[in-house]
Amino acid sequence: MVIGIVVLAVLAAILLILFVTRDDDGTADSSGLPTPSASASATAPGSSGASPSATLGASPSAGAPALPELAMDAVVATTVADLTVRADPGLAGERLGTLEDGALAFVAGGPTDVDGFRWYLASGLGLPPNSGCAGEPETEPFNCPIWFGWVAAASESGEPWLVEYDLACPEEPLTAESLALGRTALERLACFGSEPFTFRGWWPEIPDDAGLGGACTAEEEEAGWLLCQNINYNTIVIDEGEDMFGVGIRVSIDPATDASLPERGTWVEVRVHMDDPAAQKCDDPAQEGDAPPPEKVVLDCRAEAVLETAQAVDGP
Repeated sequence: MVIGIVVLAVLAAILLILFVTRDDDGTADSSGLPTPSASASATAPGSSGASPSATLGASPSAGAPALPELAMDAVVATTVADLTVRADPGLAGERLGTLEDGALAFVAGGPTDVDGFRWYLASGLGLPPNSGCAGEPETEPFNCPIWFGWVAAASESGEPWLVEYDLACPEEPLTAESLALGRTALERLACFGSEPFTFRGWWPEIPDDAGLGGACTAEEEEAGWLLCQNINYNTIVIDEGEDMFGVGIRVSIDPATDASLPERGTWVEVRVHMDDPAAQKCDDPAQEGDAPPPEKVVLDCRAEAVLETAQAVDGP
């Protein structure tokens, strides 16, 4: 009887081993865990075979996690490294470069659902006034926040690759210093949108040897007053000691309005708004060659401060 029990135990063990190690027909290996499929081990969009920080698979099926919803004009942060920026939405879009973990971006367009992923048009936050990027520009990852393109917002499983970032906006009373020092135009656009805001700053005189001049090919366009920032010298600077090329807020004036600035050489209080409706007409037809995408041109115009009122004041 003891021998019979031993034989049964051996047979049971053999059957258990055969069950656990069955091959393709049972999709299990010797570990007893599911074998990743080819689609499940695919790299994140645009990683070109490099070790991905996030994985993706085929298009989401019924019951898959909800696709991410990001607010337009929000600042977002990446949650993975090597997230690809593309010229167009979808895995076939030209690869422009990658973003490091924690990179910040401005949501400029989208969403567009392509290849099972939700894509947003995003932009680097740009550079604060009178600053630049250290060293030669690189794209793997981008080492300067001046990129622009489409980014997938989440993995197939719903793991977020982009999340909204809690941007610290300047508090009132606003000054040219609090708005400009260490901040970019897109940060101000994210903070204020199209709502007017008032701030104080120094309205500097133009020195005789300033060497002003230049031309703008879009000057005669309907939105030329927004497009031609290369010949806009209306900068409200942060301090009386700054000249017209110092750190400050550049102000654009719509020629169709009666808005104007007082005589130079005084402290001023100005009321401005961003995201002017004319910005939507900033697709400059005169641009050729390596001109930025039309969406980028429109975004740059949206980020300009447009004058509503201005008056001279006694001090900051």
